[in-house]
Amino acid sequence: IFYDTTTYNHDPRGLAPNESTPVMARPWQSYGSGVVLTGDGYVVTNHHVIEDASDIEIGLVENNKIRYYSGEIISKDINNDLALVRISDNSFKGFNRIPYNVELDQASVGKEIFALGYPLKALLGDELKFTNGRISARSGAQGDISKYQMTVPLQPGNSGGPVFDFDGNLIGIAQGGIKYDVAENVAYCVKTTYVNSLVESLPEKFGLPDDKRNRGEDVEDIINEVAPY
Repeated sequence: IFYDTTTYNHDPRGLAPNESTPVMARPWQSYGSGVVLTGDGYVVTNHHVIEDASDIEIGLVENNKIRYYSGEIISKDINNDLALVRISDNSFKGFNRIPYNVELDQASVGKEIFALGYPLKALLGDELKFTNGRISARSGAQGDISKYQMTVPLQPGNSGGPVFDFDGNLIGIAQGGIKYDVAENVAYCVKTTYVNSLVESLPEKFGLPDDKRNRGEDVEDIINEVAPY
């Protein structure tokens, strides 16, 4: 009864033949969303987005356009459906600052949250999409403590994207949900404590973002701040 939110058999770049950005000889077999963790290009997404991948690209919004960089898979957590990838392209200049905080404390039931991502790109286009809702439960299907249940609508392509609270704290990684003909308004995200565990297992140590300057800002301002990441 579960669906994941990866989209298959579609080239997400949608590039015309005469565009200057290089295009691989074959289309990508799947795509999803992700969120940047470090200035030098570590990104977290769902494992099912990159499962069995031999080549990946990571797209970033720059000057209102998506620019694609070559990437590599760094680490996987299959049990919790997480993966760390890194931009490995020499043309990537890096970020000076990651403008959000990764919240490791448990969120409360009823908390207002929102997801950002790139769902159904072939139908809805390349613009970043916002959907909002609330945390329904502190556990996922069959009591899975690694997930939050939420009312935030997710579509194919949202997989791996960020779930924020209204203070700009990253609280989860969007994963999927239950089919609407089984249960309405039931979706899940992986808790950031499991992102932290994956990061801590790396030989190369780095801290998670802890910028809390978005607290008290309007949600429109928060989205503008975090959209490039």
